Amino acid sequence: MDINGIKTAVCIKGKLNSLDAGNEYWSCEVVMPLASLCECTPESKKPVAGDYYRLNFSRVQWKVYEENGIITKVKREDGKTPLPEDNWVWAPTGVINIHYPELWGFLYFAKDNESFKIPDDEFVKWELRKLYYAEQIHLDLNGCYTDKEEVLLDILKEYSPIEENRSVKPLTYKYSVTPHTFEISCATKDGGEMCIFSDGKTKKFS
Repeated sequence: MDINGIKTAVCIKGKLNSLDAGNEYWSCEVVMPLASLCECTPESKKPVAGDYYRLNFSRVQWKVYEENGIITKVKREDGKTPLPEDNWVWAPTGVINIHYPELWGFLYFAKDNESFKIPDDEFVKWELRKLYYAEQIHLDLNGCYTDKEEVLLDILKEYSPIEENRSVKPLTYKYSVTPHTFEISCATKDGGEMCIFSDGKTKKFS
């Protein structure tokens, strides 16, 4: 995405593109105008106190060496392909993939010294998200989606890497499945309905 009006600055305490041990650090600053970010929000609304974004930062670093003045990536034992990169992130996703916005951190817009509490809707979204993951695994295994909750729960038990994600909270889930898509929804504490779709997007209905 191109960000209109973005400003960047870099500071290097050392020498660029040099592996010299005298290098100390580098830093960067990025300024993104809210007017540009708001283009991606519902109704292009500017944030107010109490609103929040999901946010993450990632730095990719390769193991390298210098030979005859040329910096080269360290290869695997086969001598052909580079070693995998190291990924440093602000909010760990648990997998080597930054493209999981549901696992990013929270940027909270506050007034004065207001404290932040993760909204109840985000916890509901996460329960739906687990079922979404199970649906995608079911699609990989069987070529279709399912509206059978017990099947999805069995998938979570078998495939979830951590205990906390091997089940869902006992909410009243509703399933709508076609040969090509699905929707799963459940009620929220304020009487609304949260829905997750087969493309991974969520939407709350009043």
